[in-house]
Amino acid sequence: MKKLITPNDIVLDIGAGSGLLSMLAAKAGAKHVYSIEASNAFATIAKKIIDTNGLGKQITIIKDMSTHVTVKDNKKRKRNKKGRNRKQGRTIPQKATVLVAELLGTLLNGESTLRYYQDARQRLLTKNAKIIPASGAQYAVLINSDMLHKITSSKSYHGLDLRYFNTFRDSVSLLFTKHYGVCMNTLNYKEMTEHITVYEADLYKDGPEVQPMNERGRIYTVTALEDGSVQAIVFFWTVWMDKEKQYKISTNPKDTIGNLPRNMNWGQAVQLVEDPAGWTHPEPKILHLRKGQKVDVKIISDGVSLRARVVRVYPQMSAKEPEEKKAEATATQVSTQPEATATQPEEKSQSRKARKSVDLTPTPSTNTIQNDINKLDIDDSSVKPSGAEPMTSESSQS
Repeated sequence: MKKLITPNDIVLDIGAGSGLLSMLAAKAGAKHVYSIEASNAFATIAKKIIDTNGLGKQITIIKDMSTHVTVKDNKKRKRNKKGRNRKQGRTIPQKATVLVAELLGTLLNGESTLRYYQDARQRLLTKNAKIIPASGAQYAVLINSDMLHKITSSKSYHGLDLRYFNTFRDSVSLLFTKHYGVCMNTLNYKEMTEHITVYEADLYKDGPEVQPMNERGRIYTVTALEDGSVQAIVFFWTVWMDKEKQYKISTNPKDTIGNLPRNMNWGQAVQLVEDPAGWTHPEPKILHLRKGQKVDVKIISDGVSLRARVVRVYPQMSAKEPEEKKAEATATQVSTQPEATATQPEEKSQSRKARKSVDLTPTPSTNTIQNDINKLDIDDSSVKPSGAEPMTSESSQS
């Protein structure tokens, strides 16, 4: 803020909360700050905090959603049939020259950051307004963690085999580390692949469309960095305060070591994964990778939250295999050219159909589970396994 704000700037703070960013903007020298907060409770407390710090004349609190606020129109108001002024929403007297907001969730767009920024740019800011933060990126990575595996799966207890309970291991829901009650950087994890850049957002121009929002999502191909098993995919983000990317905030677990407030406020999002070869098995199959092996990860956004799934594991080839495969393919092509021409389209068509049939919702064999329950002679009339609850967006502008 000290770098960007000048004495002539009008600052707009969206989702003001305690009013901290508004006060920092005022202290940085802003001419005036309009502090928008949708929660009546937060707005009331923010007003008291701001007045206590002697900044009441420099900061105006607006109790409303930023999407309901308008810039005052100085033209004569239209009147209805009874001659009364039409009801006006809350207004600010002029467009702001600086936007500052902390609308970041555990996911980069977890509080609809992209939508609120886009709306503010279009209606509430001047053409060349400065925006803080200026940009951000949502990342993901496949990880190995024996500790995470222990708290998300069952094995045995005092000689009793509990592995069948893993039938209900949830690889559909995206959960936050604070929901697990842990800090990701305390789980002794290893990154099994390079980072996936799910999307990047220039907050000076981009909106929600930068996310993988179509029904098919996006496929990201990554390579295993070493041999090992994969328990989950972890989501984290980085935002840069300025265009030059001199100042940043990151929720990469390696960047939050020793920063408990950042872990508890934002933390990371975690989704358990399994080997796609075991989708129809009653028990999830653990995904094992060899160094250099490639996998396809499908990620889809509903506009706020994200879901992920490993949809393909490529065969691991030895050092000699690629040349052998190439020679074998060439020989086959020469010797069976007519026959291959007749069958190849059908094979490709079937392959496409198989890929299109892949959905993010796991399909465990309920018949197998039911048969096993029957064998145990258990009355399951009152047992109704529940599916994962749908994700809801994090609180916005409060």
